[in-house]
Amino acid sequence: MTTTTHNAETNVNIAKQAIVDLQKLQKKFKSADVLLARANKAVYAVLSRAFDVLVELKTAEDNKRVINLFDEQLEKMTRSAKAKHATAATSLELKVVRFVCGNLKQKRESSYARVLRVAIEEEVHKNEAMDFVDWILGAGGIDSVRRTGDGKPRVDFAEVARNSLKVTQALAPVASAHIKRAGSNEEADADFCVAIVRKNSDGSFSIVTTVDNASLTKQALTRAGKTLADQKEKRDAAEEQRKQEDAARAATKDLLDQSSTQDTVYEEAA
Repeated sequence: MTTTTHNAETNVNIAKQAIVDLQKLQKKFKSADVLLARANKAVYAVLSRAFDVLVELKTAEDNKRVINLFDEQLEKMTRSAKAKHATAATSLELKVVRFVCGNLKQKRESSYARVLRVAIEEEVHKNEAMDFVDWILGAGGIDSVRRTGDGKPRVDFAEVARNSLKVTQALAPVASAHIKRAGSNEEADADFCVAIVRKNSDGSFSIVTTVDNASLTKQALTRAGKTLADQKEKRDAAEEQRKQEDAARAATKDLLDQSSTQDTVYEEAA
C-alpha cells in the first residue's frame, strides 16, 4: 500500500467517524434539549409564584406600609436565609428574587428581577387570557423579556402576526367540521386557533387536530409574530445596505467622472 493510498483511507475513516460521533451527539442533544425545556418551565413556574407574592405586596391597600413591614422582616433574618444583603436602593423585585433563588450570579438575578418588573408594568396579573408562564413563553423566554425596556413600547408580536396572517395565502384549507371547538370552560380566540401538525416518518406533515384556546393561540401568534418581525428587520437591513452600496457606487462614479473631466481640461489647456 502506497503512502498516498494509506493517507486517503485514513482521511475517509476520520470523516466517517466524525459522522458517527455527531449522530450520537444528535441524540444526546435532543434529550438534553428536552430536559432544558422542562427545567426552564420549572423555573418559570417558580417565578410565577414569586410574581404572585410580588403582586400581593405591591397591590395591597396600604402597600407602602406592607412593603416596609416586609423589609423589616427581611432585616431580622440571617443573611443565609435571605441570600444577599439588601440596601435601600435594592428593588423589591430583586429582594424577592434573592430570597427565593439564593445567591445567583448578578446577571441571572438581574434578569429574573427584570422579568418581574416588566410583568408588573404590563399588568400580567390582570390578563385573564394568559398567565405568567404563558406570557414568558409567548415573549420568547426570559432573555427576550429582559431585553425590553429601553424606553420604547413593547412590540405586540401577536398583533403583528394577526395583521400579517389575515391576508397570507393559506397553506391548506381545513373544513370547519374538523375544527375542535373550545370547551365550555375555555375562551376561544375570535380569529385564529392552534393546529396540531404531526411530523410523519416520510418527512411530510399532517394536521391531526386543533386547539381552540385563546391563551394558547395568543402564545403561538406571539411566536409567529416575533419571527415575522425578525424577517422584516433582516429584509429592511439588507435593503438599507443595498441603498448605501448604491450611493457609494454613485459617489465613486461621480468622483471618477469629475477626475476624468479635469484631466481633459488640463490636456486641452496644455
